[in-house]
Amino acid sequence: MGRNKRARPDAATDDWPTTALLALMMVLAPGLGVPHEQMLQDTLKSIIVSFCALGAAAAFFWHRRKAQAPLRWHAAVAFPLLLMAYALGSMAWSHAYLGSVEAVRWFIFSLIFFPAALLVAYMVSDRTGPALA
Repeated sequence: MGRNKRARPDAATDDWPTTALLALMMVLAPGLGVPHEQMLQDTLKSIIVSFCALGAAAAFFWHRRKAQAPLRWHAAVAFPLLLMAYALGSMAWSHAYLGSVEAVRWFIFSLIFFPAALLVAYMVSDRTGPALA
């Protein structure tokens, strides 16, 4: 069986900072902790995930700033953003604090999911196979 010799797009081969920041997040978030009660464990892990996700998104879009080809979107990428909009809308009938915290959580999740999904899509070299149902 021969391998597909098509060249991969630049986003898959040159966007190592985004991949490195997402990998660093996956190592640091479960690995770091605080031995005292002044900071909650969930707070520290949320800080780590948030900063790594924002850094990965910034690195991804900085790398794509001069790209000629438009970004390809998938419908699954819009789902966390729809949930974020729903959480913002829930501030009308619920506590504003709870809705805003949930909206920020969905925003951070979409920042993690968006570059990861696009990197996986660009790394797949053969897109001519049958579609998954």
